Amino acid sequence: MLSQLYKFFRSTKLAVVLMILIAIVASIGTFIPQNQSPEYYTSRYGNLGQFFLWLNFDNFYSSPTFTFLLMLLFVNTLVCTLARIKKVWKETFYFDYTKAGGNYTGKFAGTLKVPIEEFEKFLKGKGFIVRKSDNKIVAKKNMWSRIGPDIVHIGLLLIILSGIIVGLTTKVNQIFLSEGQSFNVEGTEITLEKFIFERYPDGSPKDWISVLNFEKLGEKQTFNVEVNRPLSIGNTKIYQASYRNVWNVSLRIKKGDEIIATYEGPAGSSFSFEGYEVITSPFFPDFKVDSQGRVFSATDQPNNPAIYLEYYLGPTFAAREWVFRDFKHPISPPTFPYNAELVSYEGPYYETGLNIIRSKGNNLVLVALSMMGFGLLVALYGRFIQVYTKVDGKTVYYRIVPHRNALEEAEKLMKEIQSK
Repeated sequence: MLSQLYKFFRSTKLAVVLMILIAIVASIGTFIPQNQSPEYYTSRYGNLGQFFLWLNFDNFYSSPTFTFLLMLLFVNTLVCTLARIKKVWKETFYFDYTKAGGNYTGKFAGTLKVPIEEFEKFLKGKGFIVRKSDNKIVAKKNMWSRIGPDIVHIGLLLIILSGIIVGLTTKVNQIFLSEGQSFNVEGTEITLEKFIFERYPDGSPKDWISVLNFEKLGEKQTFNVEVNRPLSIGNTKIYQASYRNVWNVSLRIKKGDEIIATYEGPAGSSFSFEGYEVITSPFFPDFKVDSQGRVFSATDQPNNPAIYLEYYLGPTFAAREWVFRDFKHPISPPTFPYNAELVSYEGPYYETGLNIIRSKGNNLVLVALSMMGFGLLVALYGRFIQVYTKVDGKTVYYRIVPHRNALEEAEKLMKEIQSK
């Protein structure tokens, strides 16, 4: 069982298949805007938007699907890396004298009529690490170059690991701001200077742009946060996620003809009176009900203004009612002693909705990329060469075994040996 699993995860075919799958599914996160509100996906994609939400495509890089594929690729890469290290490190750092026997023929082989000690000294002078046993010599140069691919593989493992960590540690908080309001991210105070809401000719949303001001290194900075164009502050990214249409309303709570309480403030908030908590819905300036019984506002004009209220006494639900400007709607239950009046309203003004996303593991990517770059340099510019030597009487037999990128150096070394 274990040997079959080992063989499965060691397969380079598995690595290719996983990378193709990850590339395909990662494109979803490129073409579908990330970290938006559910309303954004349903309004832009219709029923398909609900499917995207069900599959976590709104936050794809933290979804179980993407994380699972990364975990498989991590295990596959780890097994392949360990298998390579076991093989290559033994070939590179172990001085095998049995290889000094055998056949001394070929392009990089020959004989010398010099004392073995002189040839040993020559190799050391050329930077070889020389090991001698009886009448055999094994010499190696630039052994460090053989670990270049291993460094690249370790860097790749760190990149995959960082992706998993980011996916598992990502936390999303949503805030709504009016122009001029501020919030703090990792010690940086950020102010919303302006919110721009662009629409297509048919009135559907085209783009939301939050113009943010903040200080960085003592200098004032301005950044336009748009969908799929976040602002990065340390380990935090700020995404344009949504907006909301805000109205200020003035309400009266009455018991019969007696005014018991008043409320003036934004719709969608709550207030209290005589032990009751009243939760208000968003304001509907042009109240309509569609064929499926869903309430919506047909326009931003106050043609049929309404607001929905729920009353709670402690944790217990007490009553609900729709409050209209132009007519009185029955409260439920009818025996509830209070009812509300919509006195006035003001608006609309827009508030931007920003997703503040914090995650760990981003800095690991920089370490991983540095390791991969260094490993590539080592692998490309290192020139690993081995020399095997044996003595038979007064004749020194030698054989140069260059790595595939050290053929030029081997030819140069061969000429120097032949000139002795």
